[in-house]
Amino acid sequence: MCMVRLAQEGREGIILRNFMVEFFWEDLDKKMKKLGTMLTSTTRREGIQELSERFKASLFAYDEGLMGDDKVLAGCVWRTLFEKSCDDAQHLDTVVRYIRKQVAHLDEMDSGVIQSAGIFTFLPLHETEESVERNRQILVEIAKRV
Repeated sequence: MCMVRLAQEGREGIILRNFMVEFFWEDLDKKMKKLGTMLTSTTRREGIQELSERFKASLFAYDEGLMGDDKVLAGCVWRTLFEKSCDDAQHLDTVVRYIRKQVAHLDEMDSGVIQSAGIFTFLPLHETEESVERNRQILVEIAKRV
C-alpha cells in the first residue's frame, strides 16, 4: 500500500519507493546473517531467492487486486496473505475492506509529510471516529518535529 502511494508522488516518490525496497532486502540479509552457522550461504541465498520471487508475485497480485473490484482483491488476499487456507469468508471480507479503507487513507495523506519525513499512518482495523482523530493529532505532532 505504501509503495502504491509513493508511486503517485512522481520521480521523488519512485526514488523513495526504491529505497524502501532496498532497505527491506538489506535488513533481511543482515537478519539472516545473524543466524550465523545455523544457515549455510547456499541455504541463505536460496531462501532470499524464494522470498524475492514471492515478493514480486505479491506485488503483481496486489496491483491487480487494487485496480480490480473486490472479488479480484479478495482472490489476491486469499492466495497471498491466507495462502489459500481461509475458510471464513468474513475474514477475507474484513481484510479487503481494510485494504480499501487504508489505501483511501494513504491517498489523503499530505505529500509533503510523506516526501520530507517518510511518514505513513495506518488506520486501526476496526476504525472509530476517536481513533481517526487520534491519528490526525499524532500526525500533526510528528509534522511539527520535522
